[in-house]
Amino acid sequence: MNIKELLSPKGDKFIWGIVIALSLFSILVIYSATKALAFRSSMTTELFAIRHAVFIIIGLVTMFIAHKIDYNYYSAFAKYMLYAIVPILVLTLFFGVEGRWLNIPFTETTFQPSELAKFILIMYLARVISKNQATIKSFKEGLLPILIPVLIVTALIIPSDFSTAILILITSFIMMIVGRINYKYILAMMFIGITSISLFFGWLLNAPDSLMFGRTKVWKNRLAAYKSNMLSEDKRSAMTFQERHAFIAIANGGILGQGPGKSHQKNFLPEAYSDYVFAIIAEEYGFWGAMLIVCLYLFFFWRCVLIFIKSPGTFGGLLAVSLALSLVIQALMNIMVTVGLLPVTGVTLPLVSWGGTSIIMTCLAIGIILSVDHYYWINRDTINKKPKSKNQKKDAEPIVEEPKVDKPAPEKKLGGLNLGRI
Repeated sequence: MNIKELLSPKGDKFIWGIVIALSLFSILVIYSATKALAFRSSMTTELFAIRHAVFIIIGLVTMFIAHKIDYNYYSAFAKYMLYAIVPILVLTLFFGVEGRWLNIPFTETTFQPSELAKFILIMYLARVISKNQATIKSFKEGLLPILIPVLIVTALIIPSDFSTAILILITSFIMMIVGRINYKYILAMMFIGITSISLFFGWLLNAPDSLMFGRTKVWKNRLAAYKSNMLSEDKRSAMTFQERHAFIAIANGGILGQGPGKSHQKNFLPEAYSDYVFAIIAEEYGFWGAMLIVCLYLFFFWRCVLIFIKSPGTFGGLLAVSLALSLVIQALMNIMVTVGLLPVTGVTLPLVSWGGTSIIMTCLAIGIILSVDHYYWINRDTINKKPKSKNQKKDAEPIVEEPKVDKPAPEKKLGGLNLGRI
């Protein structure tokens, strides 16, 4: 492979375009949204924008390197990376900052292990589901190897980061459906999950503050505020401070927006550069600008679905669509919180919100998706260029074996989509 071939980007060109467009756009948004943060700190908005741009560059380089590596290598290392991330999550839970961040030694930078754990767990589940397709319908050999790692990882994350844990559970559950887990187990898990969350939320809303521990008091306040807002006749009086200023920002944006850098609510809205960055986008770029961002995420997911459909192997297709699903669900959760459809969750807008760990992990995930697409074309071209046997005549008709009568018809997978062999 020559240098030009090595340095040229491969994979789906539309995904590359979406990533670059969102990355460049995010620098403009962060430059505008960090005005209040700069006022409270010793840094300027220019320094915040430069810092964000540095993480974007690191993320793009990570994505480029990841998409040049054959995605099958990720399957080989997924198990060992899962073994490594579990003790890191334990260390973070008991000794990290608020149980969510770890300080990187000799630096002032923090790292959020839950973002890495989400990414590693998806790779591991794609590996296990693809390898166990022959026994995927059984409970012991099909469900348990998938369910146990999910429960362990979410149990270590949920005390300090409830929203990320829920995101992991949703993504894992959809992966089980796509991976053809027995539907009676799927329905049982759905019933248990809905019942458990309902009982937990009911306890949060009714339990006294003396019984609250960890971040449960924060969850209770958010849930109570959301409940009062949904049931109140006077929506304005029931809104929290964050919701009120987010709605004001969206209303100020109108159809065409106030213009880049002209947001007023960025001076009042907490986490305007992170959790509520979509409100600033709506205020500065209007309804059409906000809808363009939504469409970019949906178009990104559609391109990943196409990669999943044409992928010849179970692992590659499932890995690509699962990583894409986690990113798009996270984006939709962030947007739904901003417009008041969900209680405050704390999830960021992928590739747009402020956050070094989130940006790098997002770019790494997209790099692996591009690797699946890239190596699909390499393998297909290799098969097509394979030299014919000397004994094979050029004009000979291919021999088609008649199916045996005593063999049952092949089982349909995913509504007729055959995921192929591992």
